[in-house]
Amino acid sequence: MSYSVRIGGLKGYSEVVTRLGGDPKEFLERCDIPYDVLDDEENTILYANMVALIEYTAKCLKKPDFGLYLGQYQKVDILGPMSVAIQTAEAVSDAMKCMARFLHIQNPALQYYIDDDHPDYVRAIMNVSLPNLSHRDMPQTVGRAAALGQEMFMQVAREHFEIIKVEIPHEPLLPVSMYESYFNAALEFNSESVVWHISKETYNAKLPLHSDRLHRFASQYLTEQFPAQAKRLSVMVERELRKLMESGSCTRDTIADLLNLHPKTMQRRLAQEDCNFEGIRDKVRRERASYYLCNTDMPFSQVADRIGYSDQAALSRSCQRWFSRSPREIRSENKSLVQSQHSSKIKPELSS
Repeated sequence: MSYSVRIGGLKGYSEVVTRLGGDPKEFLERCDIPYDVLDDEENTILYANMVALIEYTAKCLKKPDFGLYLGQYQKVDILGPMSVAIQTAEAVSDAMKCMARFLHIQNPALQYYIDDDHPDYVRAIMNVSLPNLSHRDMPQTVGRAAALGQEMFMQVAREHFEIIKVEIPHEPLLPVSMYESYFNAALEFNSESVVWHISKETYNAKLPLHSDRLHRFASQYLTEQFPAQAKRLSVMVERELRKLMESGSCTRDTIADLLNLHPKTMQRRLAQEDCNFEGIRDKVRRERASYYLCNTDMPFSQVADRIGYSDQAALSRSCQRWFSRSPREIRSENKSLVQSQHSSKIKPELSS
């Protein structure tokens, strides 16, 4: 399925690329995005093209932190009218729930939800959902999202701002000190999703721009102009798989039953979204395997069991297919990479 997104998500792109010595018009047109669409923030483009643009730009500029750099430069106003509803909410918690409610207006390919079950912090979780692309396949897009999320929280909460930890769903591509220059928080790599751990103090903090009248007006406008979209089946299937993967109940029939669908009906509807159950399960397994192999010392047989495989051999075959590496090589190479990245002291060029 092709998802269209507001071009407002690229606000500031031309200025940043020009500052770094690139030609934004050339990069945009190379990725099938007409330069003149930037003239109106309400114009839409294919999200796959936006992802390709951010990855391509980083490569051409030889700037491996480009996604982080762009995300740090952007602010909450890239969300257009949604930014009014967010900033005028009563508390940070209401602003985050508002974003979860209306984010489909900006980008229907993003899944964003709040986990407030922990007594000390709240997890804001975001997944980029594109068929056949995992988070590891679009590191610049993921980096931009992680940095932009922090910038938005900082702008909204102001002096109450505190993020405890940021999870990034790929291996560190830069010296860890470089990531630390962008994030005011502890870092964890090779996670399943982009996750911001927000302190409860920040979550419950009142917003300085709170206005009942403006918040109601903006929320009503968004509700009337942009009716809530029916949640894509592929998103619901992925959510259930993430919850059930370790229970061993991640079969097609089990997931279909949870969603009150016949398995053949589920497959047919997934096909209409250009995907299938096996592909979604494989994507979740790949991300979960990467997390366990890179962030734990869990025995390989246990990793296999945790992602729904009957034996270690199945895990080994899948790792060769996913990463062209054995589980042992992945773990060893990641440890070496993290150690070398921690020892590096390169600093990024920060935006003003």
